[in-house]
Amino acid sequence: MYNHLFSSPTLTNCTFTYNTTVDDGGGMYNYVDSSPHLIDCIFENNTASHGSGMFSNNPYNNDLTQTLTNCTFTGNNTSNEGGGMYNFSCSPTLNNCTFENNAAINGGAFTIHDAPSHVLYSNCTMIGNTASWAGAGIYLYNSDTFGVTFDGESTSDDIFCTDWIGGALMFTAESTCEVNGFVTPSSLASMMFDLDNLATEASLDASSTIIRQGSLAVTNESG
Repeated sequence: MYNHLFSSPTLTNCTFTYNTTVDDGGGMYNYVDSSPHLIDCIFENNTASHGSGMFSNNPYNNDLTQTLTNCTFTGNNTSNEGGGMYNFSCSPTLNNCTFENNAAINGGAFTIHDAPSHVLYSNCTMIGNTASWAGAGIYLYNSDTFGVTFDGESTSDDIFCTDWIGGALMFTAESTCEVNGFVTPSSLASMMFDLDNLATEASLDASSTIIRQGSLAVTNESG
């Protein structure tokens, strides 16, 4: 499915399965000002160059804000980045979504590429995603100050952040995130848990090790 120039469909109970392309976006491709709203949709066993489940491309920094609720990405596979999703300069909202057994070189579940990319990740689950190089769960490259905002109770596979703009993680009030692997900032990135103006402390549970190749900071109102 291809959405282009102000095409913002609402899809409910749809399945995108066993689609293949040598280009990007095996199941769905969103381009420039297209902001689909998906409810209870499934992206399964799709293949593409990037973003085998869904590829969203916003090269002109226009309004591209996908909203996905109760959607599942499973078994999608790419030989590049973004097994489940690839987001370029766009800001999806993910509510109660599941990313399972997706595979890529970088970003098995999804890749976030280039500012002002930002993902709101609310009550979502990642399990069994793989990356042959980095970020079995989330791969952030040159993303905005806060590449991912975690809200509610979520889980994630490995998170890898790279490049000089940031690629940091933001936790909202009362949010928790259990990382089933590594949180890895590169030597040029920083990992920041910013608790400013939060009603209660957010938390991160890394079941393995937080690798501090870059810088790691925790801040609050008092600094």
